[in-house]
Amino acid sequence: MRRTKSIDEIYEEVSGVCNLIITNDVAPPSKRIFQWEIFEEPSILLLPKALEKNSTQRWTWDRLRHCGYPLIRFGEETGAGRLNNAFLRSHHFNFPERICVENNSFTMALVKADVGWAFTRPTTVLQNIHLKDQICIAQMQEPTLPRKVHIIGRESEFENEAVLLKTFCENYLRKVLIPQLIRIAPW
Repeated sequence: MRRTKSIDEIYEEVSGVCNLIITNDVAPPSKRIFQWEIFEEPSILLLPKALEKNSTQRWTWDRLRHCGYPLIRFGEETGAGRLNNAFLRSHHFNFPERICVENNSFTMALVKADVGWAFTRPTTVLQNIHLKDQICIAQMQEPTLPRKVHIIGRESEFENEAVLLKTFCENYLRKVLIPQLIRIAPW
């Protein structure tokens, strides 16, 4: 089993390369590192178009287990994989799965190709908007999985720049991304 790195270890690895990090892969708090939330987004279901005719009913976890398609899951090497797989383990969800990927675009292409279903975030769909109309996007039922994105850095270093970056990101989210995300996932 892979050991989760502390936030100090993560920051030490990249400190020579960058001073601030925007990530959803966070670790327990540290006195040396600040960690500020920028935004939170829900997870959504990506289903093959063939399942759209059944979309009048809500896609419960039990229905997904018996939908006839495997779960396309992310590998543990990715931030999405660690987040999604921890969620699956914590709720004791077991799905037929034959496919493990490490890329959002490939995941959506596999769903489009009628290979399986997945869950991800609306920003993934924005990154692959050309595939949006070729898949079925559905609301995730309880329990749900939100993703939080943070900015992290060393205490007392680049905090003014972090405030500026956080403000810029929040404004961009509010003015540009959120209206686009609502068109993808209005719920």
